[in-house]
Amino acid sequence: MKNIILGILVCISAVFTVYYLYDLNQTYIRAQTKWNDVAQRTFREAVDIEVNQINDTPIQFTPVHFPENSTLKDPYPEYVRWKSQYGEREYFIPLHKFQNSYVTNWEKRIILSLLLEEHPIPADALNRCWDSLLLHQDIKVQTNVRCAVTDLAEHTDTVYSKGKVIADSLISIYLGHRCETELTAYIAYPQWWAALGGKECFIVLLPWALCVLLSVFYDDIKRIHLQPVMAGEGIKERIPVENSIQEINNPQDKITEYKFRDGTYFDATKGELHGANHCTVLLSPQEILLLTAFLKSESHQVSMDEVIDSIWGVAGNSAKFHRLLQRLRNSLKKVTSATIKNIGKGIYQLSQPEDTEDMRALNREL
Repeated sequence: MKNIILGILVCISAVFTVYYLYDLNQTYIRAQTKWNDVAQRTFREAVDIEVNQINDTPIQFTPVHFPENSTLKDPYPEYVRWKSQYGEREYFIPLHKFQNSYVTNWEKRIILSLLLEEHPIPADALNRCWDSLLLHQDIKVQTNVRCAVTDLAEHTDTVYSKGKVIADSLISIYLGHRCETELTAYIAYPQWWAALGGKECFIVLLPWALCVLLSVFYDDIKRIHLQPVMAGEGIKERIPVENSIQEINNPQDKITEYKFRDGTYFDATKGELHGANHCTVLLSPQEILLLTAFLKSESHQVSMDEVIDSIWGVAGNSAKFHRLLQRLRNSLKKVTSATIKNIGKGIYQLSQPEDTEDMRALNREL
């Protein structure tokens, strides 16, 4: 019985653990989408903070090829012309750079180019600022920032804030008239099991801890569980006096051990039936209650209504009674010739046939 109960509990624990961990994994994946949105927003905030530090630096410039009608959001210029020490050159601007430009206003982009030439944004300072904003959002991830600067000769210098790390590119922001400064944010989430907190670990380990406790304390739990259905204290041997069940003239509430006429022995304290055939059957708590009721009653007769009321109360019914009665009959059949008969009007009697070999031997001894 112990192995069966433990096996069932282990199976239940395994199913629960797999389902719970799967649910945590899916929840973690869904949360990453939300965290990515927050991380993109906070990265833009970090760029704002770094740009604002150089925003007040005065710049003098003379615009070249300035459009006649300037708006806050210029139409996409596929090519721009820029005059420098390398001469006047035409540069191609990919659409994705223009769409992810820090500002799209023509004049502001020129000013930002001149500012960044004198005051480039440090990748490590930008990364620290971004990390600080993420911590305020309670998002704990690994971050990295790459700053790629392309000069007018179209040579690119790349700097990482933390060295190259394995991470996914989250967002790129381009700054300048031809978007020659590229700031790229990288983010790496820990494995979902590494993000488990104390509460989740406790829930996962709880069913397995119960399995261990049940394995160690099974006998103690069983003994405590059976105490409420014990008939009384002390041990009283029953000797044959009637044709059905052996007993002695002692107060019924003090008797916890019974001996049938065929030699079957019933220990109500342990719930064990020991047959003359050396077979032992362990009764369930409800079977113990029902068998004890038969043994203590006059002529070993009980009514169905009395049993239902004493065992289940208002929750009882005839179906429960008959199922319990059949289980007790099956248990008795394994060790004794005694059986339970329906004598009519909802009355049942525990009796033993007179023609068994055990009964004839016992009668000869008497």
